[in-house]
Amino acid sequence: MDTFTIVTGLASLFGFALQAFNVFPEHARGRQALWMLVMGGFVGGVLTALDFRSVQLDVKLTGYTISMTVLAALILFFAIMAAFTQNHTRRRGFYIVGGLAALAFTITTSVVSLVGTVTDSDLVRQDVVNEQELEWLLDRARERGDIARQVHHLDLLIKRLDAADERRPVLEMERASLKGQLDRSR
Repeated sequence: MDTFTIVTGLASLFGFALQAFNVFPEHARGRQALWMLVMGGFVGGVLTALDFRSVQLDVKLTGYTISMTVLAALILFFAIMAAFTQNHTRRRGFYIVGGLAALAFTITTSVVSLVGTVTDSDLVRQDVVNEQELEWLLDRARERGDIARQVHHLDLLIKRLDAADERRPVLEMERASLKGQLDRSR
């Protein structure tokens, strides 16, 4: 990103705070117009920085993806409603609800990102993860449809189970089936 985009992004955040707390109420119309102009400059800077030829979207429609999209749309809706509302009380309410939705969005995406980081960390390779945690990681890989990760977790889980464990043959059959799927897809 270039300097212009960074500066307009920071100015947009500052403008959002000014709008949310109704600083300088006598200049509300001018402040609103200036904020929209700076926000437009920021969005334009971001869009020009993108090389759309190299963008590849690998979006899988899951409950998480849909809920985060709806939450992002709500944030945008409340920001737009607040920007075009004349009533100061309603505007403040829109900003508060939009801010709470943005906070929920940030917290949720951060937690999901951290969970994804832990699942791919070195802890699995260091045998620090117990059998129950491996089963949880296996379930997460099943939910995502990640066959390679499923095979990896099954290998680790089978190695840890006793030879007499009744789950072992079932897990070995599942691993063989998944390895067959993985080989066919290559």
